[in-house]
Amino acid sequence: MEGFLKLRIRPFLRRLITRLIAIVPAVMVISMKGDGGTYDLLILSQVILSLQLPFAVIPLIKFTSDRSFMGAFASTWWAKLLAWVSAAIIIVLNANLVLGKLSEWMEGAGEQAIWLWITIVPVVVGVALLLLYISLPRSWFRRRRVAPQVPEKVELKPQSYSKIGVAIDYGMMDSKVLSHAQTLARQHGATMYLFHVVEGVSGQIFGSEAYDDEARFDKENIESIAEQLRISGVEVVPVLGYGRAPEQLVKLSNEHAIELLVMGGHRHRGLKDIFFGASISQVRHALAIPVLVVQ
Repeated sequence: MEGFLKLRIRPFLRRLITRLIAIVPAVMVISMKGDGGTYDLLILSQVILSLQLPFAVIPLIKFTSDRSFMGAFASTWWAKLLAWVSAAIIIVLNANLVLGKLSEWMEGAGEQAIWLWITIVPVVVGVALLLLYISLPRSWFRRRRVAPQVPEKVELKPQSYSKIGVAIDYGMMDSKVLSHAQTLARQHGATMYLFHVVEGVSGQIFGSEAYDDEARFDKENIESIAEQLRISGVEVVPVLGYGRAPEQLVKLSNEHAIELLVMGGHRHRGLKDIFFGASISQVRHALAIPVLVVQ
């Protein structure tokens, strides 16, 4: 359904959702009802499958019938007719199963049936509407997308930068980041803006008024680095930010009209991103300028 509905979900998130949908109900039923509950769970799984089956059949028919996808291999009119008749039979039989099971649950629930009307019935109605949505011809609710045209000639424009921002964190990647930024600054005759963010508690609370050990060290260190770069013949402006690194880098880049931002990538991901932080993705999505990631 991802391609058919034009959904875009990250692979790990898709796997996590589908695994949880498969495992959590089974664990809950077995925990509450024991081994005897597996029969009821089996019946429930067939009801769920009855909701899912049309969502596999209808896209299959539409894909195989569409000449823009299948070309000469698209289904003939009689194959499409037989396919849609088969799909209609499947939908009617499965709808009958779902409605029958719902009626059984409501009779068994008695006065508590109101909870089924509040929870289960809206889900079934939503599924039915979604099934109707994917069954309608595309021309009924959206225009057919025109394939992008490949330009005959790529237009290349020389790029020049007068202000280059450089994000440093006093880590192992700073040498590489500064080396690349210095080379670019010399080539373009640009001014380098050194950005470092004071992320400690005092920096987040007091901002530029913070003057604890961390703030003093960061200020002295950025001035020292700026002086080294000035000796090499590059114009440098050191700038400190206070607070969360991604937000401050975006703010400083906008305030100083930076035209190119150079950052260092730490090559960690997953849990390490949670523990140590990750700024690149947030910064590049928030800025409309080129972002060079050095690794």
